Amino acid sequence: MRILIAGAGTIGFHLTSALAREGLDIIIIDPNANRLSRLENNVDCQIITASATSPQVLEDAQIRQVDMVIAVTDSDAINITICQLAAFYGVKRKLARIRSPELSSNTCPVPSSHFGIDHIISPEGLTVDYLTKLVKCPGSREAVDFEDGLVSIRAYLVSEECELAGKNLINIRQHIHGDFLVAAIRRGGRTIIPDGQEVLRIGDTVYLVCAPDLIPQLGPIFDPTIRPAKKIIIFGAGIAGRQLALALNAEKMHVYIIEPDEQLALNAANMLDHHGIQVLHGTASDLDLLQRCHVETADFFIALTDNDESNLTASLLYRKYGSGRPIVQTNQVHYIDILDSIDFDIVINPRLLAVSSILRYVRSGHVVSGFKLIGEDTEILEFHAEPESKITRAAVKDLKLPKSMLIVAVIRNHELHIPNGLFRIMANDRVLIFSAARSTSNLESFFK
Repeated sequence: MRILIAGAGTIGFHLTSALAREGLDIIIIDPNANRLSRLENNVDCQIITASATSPQVLEDAQIRQVDMVIAVTDSDAINITICQLAAFYGVKRKLARIRSPELSSNTCPVPSSHFGIDHIISPEGLTVDYLTKLVKCPGSREAVDFEDGLVSIRAYLVSEECELAGKNLINIRQHIHGDFLVAAIRRGGRTIIPDGQEVLRIGDTVYLVCAPDLIPQLGPIFDPTIRPAKKIIIFGAGIAGRQLALALNAEKMHVYIIEPDEQLALNAANMLDHHGIQVLHGTASDLDLLQRCHVETADFFIALTDNDESNLTASLLYRKYGSGRPIVQTNQVHYIDILDSIDFDIVINPRLLAVSSILRYVRSGHVVSGFKLIGEDTEILEFHAEPESKITRAAVKDLKLPKSMLIVAVIRNHELHIPNGLFRIMANDRVLIFSAARSTSNLESFFK
């Protein structure tokens, strides 16, 4: 597959790196040579320093031989223009990053196809969906769903109060009643694909795969003190902050928004006031303002401004005076590990969420979709099992998968199966695999 990516920012960089590692033919175009220099010596791709809105540049890049165009510059207008040009040249699939809530909404009176776009990626929309899942699932550090919610993957911290600490994976089945699988453990900055004898330690993050009806019992097992979220403080009244406030308000939660910019705060108040959402102008590092939001009883503090330092400072203050959980948005990918090292258990990066979402639509071969865990090389990959493929020729225990990979769920006739070693995969099954490897090439051979 030949893919042209326009924009070498965070999304374009990580997308190019991931797809090039899988052997795809990638062209990346950006007018900023400094952005492209990060890729030049590290990624096997074609680099063009120019604007992808130029028809001549696209023709020089042999746009007619391209299978897909992904426009992820910082400008909606530029991304739309690129997709319109790609449609003129007959490119079959066009994806665009669109920030505008109106243009990215399913209710927009002008369909995206009118702009030559086949699929819209909204980092803000993805952030809102992801955070809504986390807030509705107290205790979870990550929340991912596959197959329209048929398969749920949740990550939990093993705390000092957790009754599972010190127990191996075989024994924890006495505490969790239902069909589930521990797919991975994050420990000390690395990911472990465990066997049944692996012992859970305090500080581990445990990734569980299960049906959604099992989720309500998981949180209290890992942390007996958790409670359903009722009160939320959001720091930042930008696109994501406003949309998240509306989503949580629809779930009957009491939401406060704090916004440092006076005009933005006024606009948000005009939009949200009739929903009963209170908007306060100021900074969340102001303790008096936090106390006006009843910080001591807030279940979540969610920092979503564009200023990473402000998000961190305000979240640290909340952690001192609040009783719930802080969620920190960072726009710098390298901050994720730093925040993790000081025990911020939920850190999000909207651009990495966008990369994971785009990969679901880009994967070639037998890969149906995938999700890259935040701050990790680990991916959850979904494959389609072809008739007579290698994966169908033996029981799971006899497939000789690499130790860094684990089959965690199988969807057959719209039913979820959590496989044991004796389970056999059949043709047309959807197979979910946790992979700590950097490439899907080894896995692809099992599904051919």
